[in-house]
Amino acid sequence: MMNFKSAFFVPTAVIAVFMLASHSHAAPNFVISGGYEDFFATILDVSKAPGKWQNEGATLQPDHVEATFVNKAGVKAVIVLKHPDSEGPNDGKTERFMLQVKAGGKPAKTLAKYLLARIKTHEDGFQWMAVKAKPATDTKPASALSIDSLPPRKLPEPNWDLGLQTAVDNYKKATEAIGDKETAAGLAAKLAKDSPMAAASVYRRIGEFDQAVAVLEKASGPKNQRLDQELALSYLMANKIAEAEKLIGPDICAKTDLFLRGLAEGRAADVQRIWQGIAGKTKELPRCAHFLQVKTAYALKDADAVEAAAQTALQQLGEDEDLLFLWGSFYFDDFFNRVSLGKATKPWGILARKNLHYPALLGAYGAAEEQSGQLDAARVDELFAAWEKDKSDIVSGYLAGMGMHYLGQFERSIPALLAAYREVPEEPRIGMYLAMAYYFSGQQEPAQKVLDEINHMAYNEPDIAYCRSTVWRYVDHEKSTAELALFLKYMDEPDRFCFEPGKMANAKRDYEALKKGETPKVRYPNDQAEVPNK
Repeated sequence: MMNFKSAFFVPTAVIAVFMLASHSHAAPNFVISGGYEDFFATILDVSKAPGKWQNEGATLQPDHVEATFVNKAGVKAVIVLKHPDSEGPNDGKTERFMLQVKAGGKPAKTLAKYLLARIKTHEDGFQWMAVKAKPATDTKPASALSIDSLPPRKLPEPNWDLGLQTAVDNYKKATEAIGDKETAAGLAAKLAKDSPMAAASVYRRIGEFDQAVAVLEKASGPKNQRLDQELALSYLMANKIAEAEKLIGPDICAKTDLFLRGLAEGRAADVQRIWQGIAGKTKELPRCAHFLQVKTAYALKDADAVEAAAQTALQQLGEDEDLLFLWGSFYFDDFFNRVSLGKATKPWGILARKNLHYPALLGAYGAAEEQSGQLDAARVDELFAAWEKDKSDIVSGYLAGMGMHYLGQFERSIPALLAAYREVPEEPRIGMYLAMAYYFSGQQEPAQKVLDEINHMAYNEPDIAYCRSTVWRYVDHEKSTAELALFLKYMDEPDRFCFEPGKMANAKRDYEALKKGETPKVRYPNDQAEVPNK
């Protein structure tokens, strides 16, 4: 038996969470998923190879396998198996592998020819997996949100069994053609042989659940947990509950986890229909079931159903932090609707008082308060008084400081914003409001210092780059230009949250002026008066 050393294996259940600003346009990487040890032991068996070679072992890396052999003359051969589209010289290719002789000279090259022939005989039992490419070097990871708190549109999508770039392209075309059922089905059929899991996903997305089942039941290659999960999901969506339970057992949360995938694939109405039959037979629903019900209503954009499901969950689970965040997120999605934003502040207000460090909360909560019109002068004074009375009331202090920004009370806002910044440094919007309060108060150096401290979060919060362009506008023309270019670059990526059109138009206009050597004026946010160029 061959000795395998797995330096890193992509687990079969691993998922790639596609965050708000995804790099879906980047070419994927191709990796080896788990469960292929026996396959590699078979194709690297050289017991009948000319030269009396022996296996010395193999190391499985994410994107290649490195195998070592020794022959009767003591020659040591090192041969690497990579994806066929890998760059660099090679000593032969098959449909699914490229071989490189790393050591061993001519004897090793002869052995490589033997391995190529052997691989061609067995390689139908293997498939590469396409995973999301690493982000650019100027990006930073976002705060880690719980899977439970993620809205349906951000639910995790697995890495697919797409072994070649042509398969990746066909899958992309298929998902873009979901509205054209015939075209999507045709592309799924092309994927079915070598990428059955990806093909099944396409079939599920167009509502062809029985076809998804058929593709996966015919899938060749080693059975593994991941394929079983995909088949179980297809059974569930086809309302074949008993068949699904043979693979995942009777646990209700195992089913809800898969139904969440159904939501991500755009089949919320089907999930709701099938789930009702399951939930109706369950006396007391566990936490996972409540979250599925809220997310199903969320995906259907049914506000009444969201309220009913969230209230029911609240009664059973109490003030569950993930539930409160998810609940508010539903209303926050309708960002330019002041009434909807006002509704978001209710569950988020509870959560902010409960845990002001909840990832991504405080900035979004403040935006909802301000954009819904709740931070008028009277409320700001009340919040500021509450903070002055109890300096540990960071939420009141932050909301007051934020409200003062739009009232033009910049210097007055600094103490409360500074306290919030020190307590919650991971929330970039606090730092931005503090920096701009310094700047609009004529304090250039403190403003720059704060923006430098939070600059590592600029990819996930592009407004930082916008603020940096503003603060450096009159003191460093080149830097101001570069920062505004960065802001526009980030905002041009797919799936970005969109600022109101006026701000984007102003940013583009100012950038064009900066490129010409001009210095566009900076204006105060409260009255649009020009900030003096001192």
